Amino acid sequence: MIKAIKPSEFETIYPRMKEEFPPSEMKPMEVFLSLLQEGKYLCLGLFESNTLLGYAMGIKTKSGLFWLDYLHIFRENQGRGYGKRLLEILLKDYAESGIILETEATTCLDYDDQRNRRMRFYDRFNIQRIDCPYLFPCVDLTFTDSLDLQFIPSSSVNLVRKEDLQEAIREAVGTIHKALPHAQKAMESYIHCIGDLKVERFTLEDIDMDSQEEIEAVGRLIYLTDPYVYPSFFDKDINNSIACAKSLLKRETLFHHKNIKLGKINGKTAGFLVILEKYPKENHIEMTRGMKESLGHLTPEFNKAMEGYFDTLDYQWEGIQIMSLAVLPEFRRRKVASKMLNSLPRENTYSLACVKDNQAGRDLYRKCGFAYRFEYPGYTGIPCVELVRRGR
Repeated sequence: MIKAIKPSEFETIYPRMKEEFPPSEMKPMEVFLSLLQEGKYLCLGLFESNTLLGYAMGIKTKSGLFWLDYLHIFRENQGRGYGKRLLEILLKDYAESGIILETEATTCLDYDDQRNRRMRFYDRFNIQRIDCPYLFPCVDLTFTDSLDLQFIPSSSVNLVRKEDLQEAIREAVGTIHKALPHAQKAMESYIHCIGDLKVERFTLEDIDMDSQEEIEAVGRLIYLTDPYVYPSFFDKDINNSIACAKSLLKRETLFHHKNIKLGKINGKTAGFLVILEKYPKENHIEMTRGMKESLGHLTPEFNKAMEGYFDTLDYQWEGIQIMSLAVLPEFRRRKVASKMLNSLPRENTYSLACVKDNQAGRDLYRKCGFAYRFEYPGYTGIPCVELVRRGR
């Protein structure tokens, strides 16, 4: 249950806020009390059996967007789904068009870093950055660019007009930061950069074998999986990979459709994971049959790749192996890879391989919780590493 916290009750919350949020983001107690007494600014408490579990603070703007100023589940209540419940209620009852909020910008690669944990939580709600050079007005009358302005859509919204975003931001800043004389200047520096926002909804799904679009996308993704292997495997022709996809998907190969999860944005295939609990013993035979069935012949590099690269895959890995991960070029730089990995059940152990010198890939995997296990010589003589994320 959610209920509004009265100004007289807020004094019990404020000391806990000071423990949780940076001093530069904390308004003085009298400012909060003044905002609450005016009635537009809300402090919404999440209760269970009259026990306060956490709270959300902000304002509902005239454009139907809710500006989320603070959200906090008390530490003794965290990890029990209360944050998810609170955000769902906000989206349902207070944010008909969605939620605007600030998050800490971070390049930290530590999976357990609080900022990364927070973003993984918001990713479940399809959070996306509002593209602007956001400046936050600090209480000491300085500015900081260490925060990003973000948006969480309500279930019915697919597009937010720039006029509505700009109106909501002006209203929120004019209300929440009215005691800070430099807040208006900070807002004017970025607000005109904000454009229409097209909502991106990510899902991780099984492949639909009746969908030609998904089968063709998988063919492209197989080709793009490993630049050292698959282009030559398909005679450097992506159309050969596309042509072979359906046959490989229905045979007992590592690309069998039951091994594949598709990462989608707004229903369109953006990337895939190939996940194996056990390596298919008939992989070589079935891939041979699949290629002959699709192309009528084997490509010149087929047997070389099968006897080299694919044979190196038949080893004992820890947990479930992510055999392939790829994102289509038109969907890159949209967090598809990290969202796919972070959508996998956290209680399972997963392993994957990466080229040792692929620092960008290793940074991504580390941020998603994967740690070094061992090094081994790759099929093409390029050192590779096996990484693992152990279940909790």
